[in-house]
Amino acid sequence: MTTTEFPDIWHLEEHGRLRIGSAGISWKALEGEKRVNVPASEIKWAEWTRVARNYQLKIGLKDTWKRESFAGFRREVGD
Repeated sequence: MTTTEFPDIWHLEEHGRLRIGSAGISWKALEGEKRVNVPASEIKWAEWTRVARNYQLKIGLKDTWKRESFAGFRREVGD
């Protein structure tokens, strides 16, 4: 299983590390214990958007109206 890690990503107002793999998406705050885990089976859609000087990943969850947003992806990742 291959996992890609992004060490400098924002979720809401918190700074953390994001991992994306075949099992899903996981984000953990650099300070504190806040975590966001989204299993691949719960992801309904994903959207890659350019915002300000960087990129943002939004994902929609199945069976709910809930969305998760992760920002701070550098330009090299988006190209």
